[in-house]
Amino acid sequence: MIGIQTVRCNYHGQLLPHAEHCRFYWTCVENCPVLGFCELGKWFNRVKYVCDFPWNVNNCPVNVD
Repeated sequence: MIGIQTVRCNYHGQLLPHAEHCRFYWTCVENCPVLGFCELGKWFNRVKYVCDFPWNVNNCPVNVD
């Protein structure tokens, strides 16, 4: 799993996709990334920056729920 050390926050409130899991994402709080996750059955959409149904998410290269 990707560690917090490899996540780079550029600004407060930034949302970043998780590199190894379609359901996880990072929210930047100040300069600290906080791990978040979508509810069961949804994936993080890397274009819209929201949790969405997997069939609407074509931008998660790992395809892991």
